[in-house]
Amino acid sequence: MISFRSIFAYASIGFAAIFTWGIGASHAEPSLSGPVRLIVPYAAGGGAMDLLGRALQRPLEHELGIRVLVENKPGGSTKIGTDYVMNSASDGQTLLLCSAPGWVGYYYSKVFHDKPWMAMTPIAVVAESPYSVITTSAKGPLKDWASVVEKAKKSGQPIKAGAPAAGGFTQLAFNEILKKFDIKGTFIPYAGAAPARTALLGDELDIQMDSGAAFQTMRSGLTRGVAVSWPERYPLQKDVPTYGELGFGIDMPLNNYTVWGPKGIPDAIVKKLADAIQKATKDPSLIDLLQTKNAMYVHFTPGDKLLADTIKVDDQWADKLKTLAPN
Repeated sequence: MISFRSIFAYASIGFAAIFTWGIGASHAEPSLSGPVRLIVPYAAGGGAMDLLGRALQRPLEHELGIRVLVENKPGGSTKIGTDYVMNSASDGQTLLLCSAPGWVGYYYSKVFHDKPWMAMTPIAVVAESPYSVITTSAKGPLKDWASVVEKAKKSGQPIKAGAPAAGGFTQLAFNEILKKFDIKGTFIPYAGAAPARTALLGDELDIQMDSGAAFQTMRSGLTRGVAVSWPERYPLQKDVPTYGELGFGIDMPLNNYTVWGPKGIPDAIVKKLADAIQKATKDPSLIDLLQTKNAMYVHFTPGDKLLADTIKVDDQWADKLKTLAPN
């Protein structure tokens, strides 16, 4: 016969076990259950961020051990994709691929009401490249910047430039270049670099204000490199003259290809994602697609430095970018 004392002892042991399990469960390290979604705020089809997503997908899957999906949410100069991720759960399973300096430019163009880099979690930098690469169609008559200027002055018509979004550093550079050479121009924003490139190749544009993804079509012979925003000849594409050589009179910030998440992601998840991305940047297929084929430097940087560098760009460029702000 079981005594009351025995029943009480068993109950105490059971309660202690449940209590101990509860403490352990409450302190369990957060984990990713998958899938991880990489949101690209531009159209699909070969823009720099879309390329980044495709390059990162498989090696990141391998490192995390869960599925990784790439989703395009273009529009609003990255606002649609940014807002989507910003308002997602803080579990590290919905991430944004973007250019951090691009955000700075769009903020001062009043695309964003608040600074998105201060309202999200920085994860890592995957690669870097020139912020702006000006290209022309390889089948057209505009072989270099001199021929672009000559056409503008002889025809008296505005030079038509396509870009992956409105505002920001790209439009600032275009406006400054027009003033420097005393020519007219029309800046035409698209939902990404790919549709702008299609318009260029279809003779709807004179030039494209492209990003690091431009090197792919330059190397395949579809486009010509006219100018690159880099302090000196870009080591991965030395045949293209720099903004400085051509006398453009404006220095552009270094562009980067970065990963961010919503605010409030647990530190353990941030570290897990950053570690996996760092390992993924050593994957030969990622290096081949981004660096060998597209001349984008694969260069991992942790989230804390990413945020510090973005704040520095904001501090340095705020006054100039405010000149683009709509009334």
